[in-house]
This record gives sequence, structure tokens and C-alpha cells, in this order.
Amino acid sequence: MNIRTFAMLSTLSILTTNAAMADNPVAFRIGEAQFFNGDNVTIESVTSSGDGFEAGATITVTGTYTLNSTDEARLCFYTTRNPKPNDPAEISTELDSQRMKVKRGTNAFKLSKVAAGDGGPHITFYGPESAFGGVYFGDESNVWMKKGWSYDAPKSVPARPAIGGSPGTTGIQ
Repeated sequence: MNIRTFAMLSTLSILTTNAAMADNPVAFRIGEAQFFNGDNVTIESVTSSGDGFEAGATITVTGTYTLNSTDEARLCFYTTRNPKPNDPAEISTELDSQRMKVKRGTNAFKLSKVAAGDGGPHITFYGPESAFGGVYFGDESNVWMKKGWSYDAPKSVPARPAIGGSPGTTGIQ
């Protein structure tokens, strides 16, 4: 093998590796959401290192948040599972990339996590003790349209479900 052939094969190998690592756009739907007055999360894009929300794929969500109800919070990307009876408990590693500290105002966010394979993905605000607002999203197989939030936020306003993945329909209005 001459040096030119080796260089071409090396370049092809690098391009193939980079293509395999590239994030693929994922069509998504917005599910149930609930926020304190003035708080909001708008999901603008969802990408995957694999095939959609398949187990083991790294899912990246970008968008904007508005935090108005408190001075600071954590914005987190989690998945809520609905285990069947006798399912073994699963503990997943939490990555730094799936949560961020946020301050009052409107700003962009980018959060990533490894998909567990099943359950309802959501972007949620957390205070010191509990969650206080969030939005479910996903594809046809995993979006939670009627989850029922486990907190009762005073004066909270449920957002209407919307379909995401195309301009003008990707967030909570």
C-alpha cells in the first residue's frame, strides 16, 4: 500500500466515523406541560446519535426557557418510567449534560442524556425540594400526552399539547 492510498483510506475512515457520530434530527411531539405563571420551556430541536429515542442513543434537546416565578432553579432533562409490576428497579447515571442551573429571565438551553429506551422524556424546572414546572415530549411511541403532574402549583396554567419538529410548531405557545 503506497502512502497516497493510505492517506485516502485514513481520510475515508475519519469521515465515516464523524458521520456515525453526527446527530440526526428527530421529529418530536410536545406532550403535557404545566408551568407557574410566567415560566415556560420551548423545545426547538431534538437530535439523536442513533435512531430516534432508541436505548443507548445520546439525545440532545435545544430550546429556550423563561424562568419568572423564582430567582434560580435547575433545568433538567429526565425520563419518567412507568414500570410494570415486578420490574426490577433501574438506576441510571445522571450526566452533567442533562441538567443546568438557570436564573430568572429568558435564555437558551442545550441538554443531553443517554436514552434508556422507554418512558416519557421531559424538560423540567426543579427547586431546592421538588419540581415545579415542565414539558413532556417525544415521538409517537413515548410522548406522554396525559401524565398528570405530581405537584399542584398555585395559579399554574397547563399548556396545550402541540406537534413539534417543523418551524412554528415546536414549542409551547
